[in-house]
Amino acid sequence: MGRGNPIILDQGERLVPSYRSTLLAALVILLPVAAAGQAPSPAAPLTMEQRYAEIRQMNWLGGKQPLASSKTMLALPDGFTMVRDAEARRMDNLLNGDTDDELEAIVHGGKGTVYFSYVDAGYVTDDDWSSVDATAMMDDIRKSTDEGNDERKSQGLAELRVTGWLQQPVFDKATKTVHWAIEGSADDGPFVNAIALKLGRYGYERITWATAPADYQPTGGTSDVMLAAQSFDSGARYEDHISADKIAGFGVGALVASVAGVKLAKVLGFGAVILLVKKFGVVLLAGCAAAFGAVRRWLTGKKKA
Repeated sequence: MGRGNPIILDQGERLVPSYRSTLLAALVILLPVAAAGQAPSPAAPLTMEQRYAEIRQMNWLGGKQPLASSKTMLALPDGFTMVRDAEARRMDNLLNGDTDDELEAIVHGGKGTVYFSYVDAGYVTDDDWSSVDATAMMDDIRKSTDEGNDERKSQGLAELRVTGWLQQPVFDKATKTVHWAIEGSADDGPFVNAIALKLGRYGYERITWATAPADYQPTGGTSDVMLAAQSFDSGARYEDHISADKIAGFGVGALVASVAGVKLAKVLGFGAVILLVKKFGVVLLAGCAAAFGAVRRWLTGKKKA
């Protein structure tokens, strides 16, 4: 990717022991120190331009890409590109001020941005689905979002507010997928998060589509395109479950509602609303054909959309 990593000198293995004290003394002299009694100044938050610049330099991928944690294949259509693993988590932090250790990939294309996170919860049974207390769940999502605003502000990012449901949770038993959608707003206007939980043999994939209200489609939109693009590998599918597998200890109804009285909106991040950064697509695509190289055809497809 053309970016070097900082070199860490391993003193225990690469330094001659007799020179260690001399090197350490030199470092003490050369390193700047704060005045007595004065704490170092905190680093200024990155500007959005700096955040976008870092994102443009990431290793964007197209076509079929495996996701190791979930034992999944993503077959991206033309017009879609992705970053995965550590780069996806870094991008999430740059755009949303969040740290999601379960995040596997971020896909850009279609109408907005899609986040793929895998939760290794074990096999979730599908026999307890009933109507969810949508009012209580929305209260949890609002509370979780409000609690995250202090951290977002400290990083120079916009505060988020949750408006309400666009679609209350529903369970598609044929595809073992739960869907819901919420609308929120930030300083630059409203946005939508459409969320799907897709059950597998060892856990489930959480797929979050961040888009504008005008681009949201409850069926046939980018969320459905990404659900079709994602498939668990043979042996990791929901129907591959055997009795010896790890069991989650709760069903899909409890997954969406609560487990042992602990709200999953807080524990598993369902309330972690993702901001739609409206300039993101334009900035990402502008002048980046050379940087993306092998995925130029996907970028070209996006530009025509």
